[in-house]
Amino acid sequence: MHVIYVDDEKPARENFRLTVEGFPDIESLQLFERGESAVIWAKEHDVDVAVLDIEMSGLRGIELAKELKTINKNICIIFVTAYSQYALDAFKVDAIGYILKPYSKGEVRKELDKVQRIRPLPKKRMEITTIPCFSVSVDGTILKISNAKAKELFALLVDRAGSGITGSEVISYL
Repeated sequence: MHVIYVDDEKPARENFRLTVEGFPDIESLQLFERGESAVIWAKEHDVDVAVLDIEMSGLRGIELAKELKTINKNICIIFVTAYSQYALDAFKVDAIGYILKPYSKGEVRKELDKVQRIRPLPKKRMEITTIPCFSVSVDGTILKISNAKAKELFALLVDRAGSGITGSEVISYL
């Protein structure tokens, strides 16, 4: 996932970088001192998660979250702040997390795991041809199905269109 972290305090930015270092699901991390810079970045780059401080000079965290949501409505917002009194405001901008400083690696991991659970999955185009011969392609790439029974099972499941089927029914059909 592509993450940005915005905090006007350099030690806080460095602490976050060190905290998430080695998290395998973070493909990229960009650190920003000012919200305005983060908005410019988000307009030109994919951002899945924005971790924001609330009390900052310039564009404050809540306003920054609103700006980022206008750029990408699916961006996941997590607030990391020393102030508990902004929690209700944070959730009014659809934040998925609120961590109080000082935080632990486990707290950050928990919030990023939450992002993984609710983040929209990438869309793939699947095409299934049944006549004249059975084939399946995903984003234009033909899926290799090794044997005839596997093809028959796949075709049966396609034919059922999402309705349930028991193991004994599968055996009787095949």
